Parts: sequence; C-alpha cells; structure tokens
Amino acid sequence: MAKRAAEPAGPRPLVILAGGGDFPLIAAEQVMASGRPVLLVGIEGEASSEIEDFPHTWVKRGQLGKLFSIMKTFRAQDLLILGMLADRRMPTWREVDLTGLWEVLRHWRMLQDGDDTVLRKVARMVEARGFTIVQPAEVIPSMIARSGLYGRYRPTDGDLADVLVAYRAAKELGRRDKGQACVASDGQVMAREDHRGTDNLLERVAAERRQKGFTGSNGVLVKCLKPGQDTRLDLPAVGPATVRNAAAAGLAGIAVEAGSTLVVDEDLMIELADRLGLFLMGFALSSAALGGRPGDGPAKDGKPTGGKARGAKP
Repeated sequence: MAKRAAEPAGPRPLVILAGGGDFPLIAAEQVMASGRPVLLVGIEGEASSEIEDFPHTWVKRGQLGKLFSIMKTFRAQDLLILGMLADRRMPTWREVDLTGLWEVLRHWRMLQDGDDTVLRKVARMVEARGFTIVQPAEVIPSMIARSGLYGRYRPTDGDLADVLVAYRAAKELGRRDKGQACVASDGQVMAREDHRGTDNLLERVAAERRQKGFTGSNGVLVKCLKPGQDTRLDLPAVGPATVRNAAAAGLAGIAVEAGSTLVVDEDLMIELADRLGLFLMGFALSSAALGGRPGDGPAKDGKPTGGKARGAKP
C-alpha cells in the first residue's frame, strides 16, 4: 500500500475557489492575516481580476482535474467555495477536462439524482477525491452575521412585522430553490429575488416606487438560508452595495438570518446605514419568527443595545 504523504507543518493550507464579488478577496485577507497559507483559484469569467493581488491561479469552468492538481501541489486538503456565479449551470462536455470527464462519468448517476444545485454536485465530486469542503463559519467566523442590531437605528413594530412576512416568503422561495431574499412592506410581499440576484431585486423595487411617486421610507429586505441548504455553499450575503441599494429603494432596513449569512465589510455597512437612516439586524428564528425583538440583542461590542428609533436623527 502506498504511504500517505506527511501533513505539512504549521497551519493547514487553504484553497479558495473564487466566484465573483468581494467575498473571496476579503476572506483571503482575513485567513492570511491569521497566518494560514491561502491560494485563490479564480473561475474564469466569474472571479474578479483583483484576485491577482493575492497568491492565485485560474481555472476554467469544468477543469476539475486542474483544480485537483492545484490542491495537491499546494498540499491543501481544505477547499472553501465563495463568491457569486452568474452562470449557474453544469459545464458542457467541451468545457470539462479529462479528469473532470472521468469524474462526471464515474458519478453520472449521482449527478442525475435530485434537484441539487451545480455547486453541491461539484462539491460531491471534490469530496469523492478525498478533499474537504469547509464551511465559511469555520474559516471566516467574523464574516458570519450575528444576532442583534448593527447600527444606531432599530426597527419599529411595523418593521418587525414586515421582517416576519418577508422571512416566511423568502423561506418558501428558497424551498423552491428560486432565491434567498424578499422585500415586504405594510404586511405584504413586494418583490422576490430571482436568478438575477439581490441587487436586481432592489433595483426593481426602486423602479416601481419611482413610477408610483413614492418618497417615504418603509419596507424591509430579508435574506435567509434556503431550507435544507448546504451551509458550506452559496450562503446568503450582504455588503455595502446592499445598503446603498436598499436606501435607493426607500426601504427602512435590512434583516438577515444570524449564523448563516455572510456580511462583507461590516464597518462600512454600519457607517452607510447610520448615514442613510436604515436599520441593520441579524435575527434568529426563535426571536424574529416567534415574535421577539431581535434588535434588543448584542451589539458589535457585545453590550446590549436597543438602538435609536427609526426616523430619529443620528
């Protein structure tokens, strides 16, 4: 029997398979700051060219063999998959390399079963090769939403009612694998996310409100995990652009499911929300969906806070 290669000394190397957006970049910064070796593997046509500011390489869609080779050369057991995929489809036969083709044929029955997303199917093939898909919460815990208020504004009772409406609608949307976010206002669902993403959802709300001459500030954006979703893959995510777009859509605030939502550039998000008059909060099912007040949870420094009433001057 062949001997297994010795584990490298020091922190375990990590490969980040990078889709689009800033999440892979920020994650790489945080992990490298902890002293753990990181290699960004950008998916061509998806990942930002900014990954080239880090140790990096590129793969094309379907190049599973190249990915496996990169991980072995980097002596990495762990793979973190982060970032948006604009093109959510399995690779065509022409895109798959020889090793990838063998993996597809070897797992053909598995790939045909069920309604798993492309990411989950790829993850299964990666794991079949003996690698480990790691959860973002294990590697970048500071980027995972916590329960409670983030900024100085807190939701009104009406806002909390809208959070519950949007949360239930988003869970139903996720159950049908259509999206992870909904907007609710005055107790009614205004809009649902589709394959175009959250920014497009907010742009649609903004356009509808402009058409109607709406000039107020109400309604909430809720993002949450899909029922049964693999928490290693495609977590709901928010960032500064989400705050800007929510404000442009005339929303009162943003609520995300604590423990399972990625938050990018939290400090800038809070600064923008405080300046634009939006509340930001993380909620848990036990507090939001069952009638609690998630805004009374811990603030960033761990001290309880109720925030300022929405509409009060900062």
